[in-house]
Amino acid sequence: MSVDVYYDSPGLFSAQDPRTAIAILSESQQGYLVRHSFMGMYGGQQLPPYATLVGRDAILMMGTTSDLQNDIHWTISYQLTWINIPNDYLSIWYVRRSTMDKTKTVVSVAPLQSYWGNTQNPENRGWRNLYPNQVLNGGISLQTLKDTILPTVQGSRGWF
Repeated sequence: MSVDVYYDSPGLFSAQDPRTAIAILSESQQGYLVRHSFMGMYGGQQLPPYATLVGRDAILMMGTTSDLQNDIHWTISYQLTWINIPNDYLSIWYVRRSTMDKTKTVVSVAPLQSYWGNTQNPENRGWRNLYPNQVLNGGISLQTLKDTILPTVQGSRGWF
């Protein structure tokens, strides 16, 4: 299983461009802390029941669909079950990246207005909308992300 996870936050705020997000997640760009599991973002500490993205925070992950699903499955089994987006709208964007032997999905989960801004359109940067529903003061269960949302990209070709 090969999954790469990066927590983008204010001050870094660098993964809005898909090429940069891929470079960070591939660890080909220095200075960014990339983990190799969703749970790794917590550095061995006990996991909270939900991850909260406040303001300009985002969670980015990259892997094959099945690897992402497996990583999320293990995260859920350790009781982290939800991504919470208070005071904003949930947005989930993706790009597909073709490598020599497989296609990987890069997923960005972030607050729509705070992270992406009212005037920026992620589609203009090459991202595609993975979850068109906009939920204010909500979030998404990891189970829904794993079982319903991620499988929709399986089999689609990479464009990055």
